[in-house]
Amino acid sequence: MTHTGSQSSSSSSGRSTQSCHSTTGLVDPAARQPGGKGKATSSRRSTPRTTWTTEEIDELVNLLMLHHGSAGDNGFKDETYNKIAAELNQKFRNQKVPKTGKSCCVKWKNLKSEYNVIAHLKGPASGFNYSDDKGAIVDEATKQAWASYCKSHLAAAKYKDNPWPYWNDLLPLMSSSPK
Repeated sequence: MTHTGSQSSSSSSGRSTQSCHSTTGLVDPAARQPGGKGKATSSRRSTPRTTWTTEEIDELVNLLMLHHGSAGDNGFKDETYNKIAAELNQKFRNQKVPKTGKSCCVKWKNLKSEYNVIAHLKGPASGFNYSDDKGAIVDEATKQAWASYCKSHLAAAKYKDNPWPYWNDLLPLMSSSPK
């Protein structure tokens, strides 16, 4: 699996064994006191964004395939993401921001989201033709319909005449993965 492209980014909040689907926050102690007027605060820290090269995404998908057997009904476990992050960091040593289990989980979540955008485009409900080589095929006859479609499907706009390279790579993972 080799894809062309440069980088994408996703937010990462440091090394964590928390599921990327969980939300945690810190609560101001004054909020717990009767009559206190404290506010809930986010546990997010200002950390550099995790960037992903095409090669790193390719390797992430390969590693997810290798660990596919360990995925439960709700997807991969935190332990799996942490192992994958360690393997990525071992292979790609010159990263500005090392991968974490959370950043791998977030990237997988984003890949699944993009997969679902393409699945909808490929399906009959979209009303468009989608080619794995060319992306969404929009011509003069479908130009207005495409503009209307993109108003309610914002994430689809970038795939006009621009294919998504991971469709076939993710098919085996998505067939049994919660969407």
